[in-house]
Amino acid sequence: MRMLHIHIISEYKNLKDFKIDFDGSSFIDIFVGKNGAGKSNFFEASLEILKHLFDNEHPIRFDYRIRYEIDGEIVDITWKDNSWKDSDGSPTRSLPANKRPNNVLIYYSGHNSTIKDFISVNDQKHKEKISRNRNSPNFNQDDARPFFRIGTDYKSLLLAVMLLQSEDLNAKIFILKKLGIRSIGNEVKLVFKRPEYAEGKEEIIFDEFNDEERFWGAQGFFKTFLNQIWGVEKIADNPVREEGYIYTEEKEEYILYRSLQSFQNIFNTTDALELFVSFDNLITIGMLSDISIEVELNSGKKIDIKQFSDGQFQSIYIYTITELFKNKNCISLLDEPDSFLHPEWQYDFLKQVCEISDESSESNHIIMSSHSAITLIKFIKSRVSYFDLNEQGNVRSYTIPKRIAIDKLSERLIRYSEHEQLLSIINTIQIEKKPVLFTEGKTDPIIIKEAWNRIYPDREIPFIPFYAFGHRYLVQLMKDPEVISDMQGLPIFGLFDFDKAYNSWNGFSTNDICTNVYDGLIKQMDDNEVYAIMLPVPNGKPITKQVVNVATGGTFGEHSLMAIEHLFQHIPAIEAMFEPDLSLPSQFLRFQGDKVNFSKNLVPTFDDEPFQVFKPIFDFIETKIPQN
Repeated sequence: MRMLHIHIISEYKNLKDFKIDFDGSSFIDIFVGKNGAGKSNFFEASLEILKHLFDNEHPIRFDYRIRYEIDGEIVDITWKDNSWKDSDGSPTRSLPANKRPNNVLIYYSGHNSTIKDFISVNDQKHKEKISRNRNSPNFNQDDARPFFRIGTDYKSLLLAVMLLQSEDLNAKIFILKKLGIRSIGNEVKLVFKRPEYAEGKEEIIFDEFNDEERFWGAQGFFKTFLNQIWGVEKIADNPVREEGYIYTEEKEEYILYRSLQSFQNIFNTTDALELFVSFDNLITIGMLSDISIEVELNSGKKIDIKQFSDGQFQSIYIYTITELFKNKNCISLLDEPDSFLHPEWQYDFLKQVCEISDESSESNHIIMSSHSAITLIKFIKSRVSYFDLNEQGNVRSYTIPKRIAIDKLSERLIRYSEHEQLLSIINTIQIEKKPVLFTEGKTDPIIIKEAWNRIYPDREIPFIPFYAFGHRYLVQLMKDPEVISDMQGLPIFGLFDFDKAYNSWNGFSTNDICTNVYDGLIKQMDDNEVYAIMLPVPNGKPITKQVVNVATGGTFGEHSLMAIEHLFQHIPAIEAMFEPDLSLPSQFLRFQGDKVNFSKNLVPTFDDEPFQVFKPIFDFIETKIPQN
């Protein structure tokens, strides 16, 4: 499946006589442009066109032409003046089902109400279809939603379905490695609740001893599928716990634990997509409330799969959904995935393009928008489609070299290039033979150098502090194989503020090296001497309450507020520089002073005591530096 050409003949918002071509050479295409350039409008129009292909009765407010390749055949069709025309302009009929994509997979950042409404309407239509046909015995993977939204609410289901597959499945092996999973538990837990069709109907009950009334009288395909699940064996040593039928004023549910191995045996001939769609349709009718599996991480910690943060899991969303739909002809529309909770996904997504199987890349064309220069750095193609506005305010699209697009998006403030990024710092590292400590803030290196000189006044600083343009790009640099290679065996360190950057740090790795907030939380990249370090918290100082949650013993995570300047907040002379941030529910104190003046002129006047907070991370760094 390859999209080749879209032409909005008339007008949709600021898309007027708008054309875009795809060369068909790759299964992923990126189009870029600054905010407001019309990228989201193009996504909206594309969805309207695809919906019109699926449903000839769907009202569409503009004329269009679309051309794509499907199963080796070129489809070229135009909708103009309320009628279909073929490639030479002759009247024709709407497309048969085998000439249309099977599914459209959608991601949007959540800020587009038009796309949100589009998905809601299509989800409701799918729900109505399921309700009409829920007693049919013939439901299967063809009854998946035609327009499928990729979102965090599918995290547990997507991961559970993949973990229920055979151990030798390449996609499963990839996911285990990506998420740092050492082993999978021996049980799957399913929580069922009274479905919507049974609400308010007291005569419909759950009787586990009656085949007709088990699972609230499910019929047709649902009955067959649920009976298969019921027939899965329990584990041999079934522990005492809450399970079975539970009824209270607040809820009515049935908790079912089943052996994971027995589940695999029972469903060994069931296609992964069919299993996924079957569970999804149970969710649609309101019967499946939760599905979960316990896993053990490489660190030895055991968690439920729903405990993976969105940041940890987001990098495999596209991979997982693409693998599931690999035998279907799909178009994937990803509207600015840079807006995901964890921006480092930008790098990971493009890096994993090569991991997607040949079958998936043949059947799925991914079309992605972005306004981030960072996203493009590792893009596999040398040219991209660039969106901007003409003098009349209408969108135009043209292809430009990737490097020029990067330059346009970054407005020359930071120059990104495969051959030039960090050239100066890498040269310095290779000359001085010192590792680098990337910092989030531009004035952080000044403060770090001062701290080293206060703690070890007679010793040369053994690493090079270097500003990494914020926590988002800091993660990209630390994960970049080329940067790691250029370090010539030296370790890499990154220092993060204890605030919203926590998510970037937390999603960096599952390998915890230090879990003491007062020494600085530390994670290590698997198989590399690359370490992500959180700013250590000054023990016993007022700033502690902006990081450490006394009630839980943990931290406030991304809701904490401690930048490097906060390490000195308790000094009376600078207390006035910290003011409550009224935009935050916590109203934590935020630094309001001039960072440059603070680091260059005030920090050198402080006593030695507040600098001691840096000692644990300095000592850690020294233990990792190779001794000549």
